[in-house]
Amino acid sequence: MYKGIGHYAIRTRDIDQSLHFYKEILGFQEAFRLNDENGDPWIIYLSIVPGQFVELFLNGTIPQDHGNDVIGVTHICLEVENADEACELLRSKGAPIDKEIAFGRSKAKQFWTHDPDGNPIELMELPVDSEQAKAIVRLRAAQQA
Repeated sequence: MYKGIGHYAIRTRDIDQSLHFYKEILGFQEAFRLNDENGDPWIIYLSIVPGQFVELFLNGTIPQDHGNDVIGVTHICLEVENADEACELLRSKGAPIDKEIAFGRSKAKQFWTHDPDGNPIELMELPVDSEQAKAIVRLRAAQQA
């Protein structure tokens, strides 16, 4: 029934800063734009990989609290092939590195950054012994059975 996560939507305070971050630093490609009924920019879709998007809404005014005890979405996680290379690339482009590379409890290799609006972004490599990689193998096998 499900094919994957289609998009992750973010309301942004400054669209130019957000576009710079997501396109120039993270390397996402602009896919298309939607305008409102007056013809003004409303949403900008950026492609992470084909079929997965970040949706940037314009004109946010109230910052969101990202504390550990806040109910709701806490972060977005982007899977990368190589966490070391991804971290070095983001650092070379001026991205803030909030938490350096470390192995999490699931044995995934990860580090953290954030976008211009403070939205936390986890970047994660899945070694074959990570719980996520083992689950992917197990779930694919079950799907084919």
